[in-house]
Amino acid sequence: ACNVKYNSYGNFLINLTNKITLWRAQTFLTKEPGTLEWLQKFKKESWFIDIGANIGIYSLPAALYHANKVISVEVEPSNYAELLKNIEINKISSEKIEAVLLGISTKYANKLNKLYLTRDTVGSSCHQLGANVDFRLRPLNVDRPIKTVYSISLSQLIEASSIPNNVPLHIKIDVDGIECDVCESLFLSGLIDRLSSLQV
Repeated sequence: ACNVKYNSYGNFLINLTNKITLWRAQTFLTKEPGTLEWLQKFKKESWFIDIGANIGIYSLPAALYHANKVISVEVEPSNYAELLKNIEINKISSEKIEAVLLGISTKYANKLNKLYLTRDTVGSSCHQLGANVDFRLRPLNVDRPIKTVYSISLSQLIEASSIPNNVPLHIKIDVDGIECDVCESLFLSGLIDRLSSLQV
C-alpha cells in the first residue's frame, strides 16, 4: 500500500494494484486541488455522496477528515472491489463510509444497463453507462469491454440513504460525460434544494 500524505490533516493508504492506482495516489494533492479545497470547507456533521468514486481517492480522506458520513458510489465492479480494499486497509467503519456498487442516471434508472469500459483495468476511468460514447458523448465505433450494471437515479439514492434532515449534504459527481443526466433527477424531484453544495 502507498501512504498518501494529506497536508496537515494526516495520512491515508491506497492499495497499489497497478500503475494507475499508483498514479492516483501520487497525484492526490495536485490533480484536483479545487476538490480538496471544497472538501476542507465541510462542517464536521456533513454527509458526502461521492458519485463516480473510482478507488476512493476522495471518499477516503473525506471519511477520515471532513465528513460525518460518506456514501461512496462506484459503477465499475473492479474499481468497486478496490474501493472496498482501500476502506479496509484504512480501517474505516461502515458507520463512516458506505460503498455502493451502482450506476447513477436519470435516463437509465431502474434497469440493467451496459457499462462500456475504456479498459478493464483497476483504477481506469471514462467508462460510459448506457451508450458506446466518449466522455464528450460522441459515438465511438470501436468494440469495448462491456459489463452489466444496475442503475438508479440520484434522487432515489438520496431518498434511500436515510440522511438526517438537519445535516449539510454535499455531492460530488465525476462520471466522465453524463453529469447532466445524473443531475437531472435532482431538479425533477426538487431535491436540489436539499443540497448544501454540488461539485460537478
